[in-house]
Amino acid sequence: MGAFLVRRVKNVRGEFSLTAFAHNLCRTITLIGIPGLRARWPLFLSAFCIVLTGVPLVAQTAFVVTTAMLDAYIGTIKVDFVRGGFIAGRFGRRFEPTTVVISGRMVACAGLIGGLALLAFGVTSPYFSFASTIFVGLGNGITMPGSTTSPCRFGPF
Repeated sequence: MGAFLVRRVKNVRGEFSLTAFAHNLCRTITLIGIPGLRARWPLFLSAFCIVLTGVPLVAQTAFVVTTAMLDAYIGTIKVDFVRGGFIAGRFGRRFEPTTVVISGRMVACAGLIGGLALLAFGVTSPYFSFASTIFVGLGNGITMPGSTTSPCRFGPF
């Protein structure tokens, strides 16, 4: 009922990804409603497309970064996402999920603010410019476990 019969890990991952997407979409609809989602959807897509197209363009023109170096810089988001998940798993049991989520958002915002501050002071090195992505990945990794498990848990909050 409501599930696919799948075999092999690759197919199970695909099914879980669809389930997680459906859950997050239902949560978004519950929080902001269909009209709110329809009003914000172009903004979500345009921001995502700007990142996908803008980062390589800026990195290659401003910093003369090769494609391999760019992949390594952008890959820090994924590596630090895993690190953030480890931190949330290690220390998350000691705090309320809301505290963990807010802490993760603060880490991510601190990285972005730090990157903007360095840019404002004229620091234009690719190392410092992509250092903010480390904090974004770390903050997202800390945020995700608390934000996805707290709506699903049962019992007193």
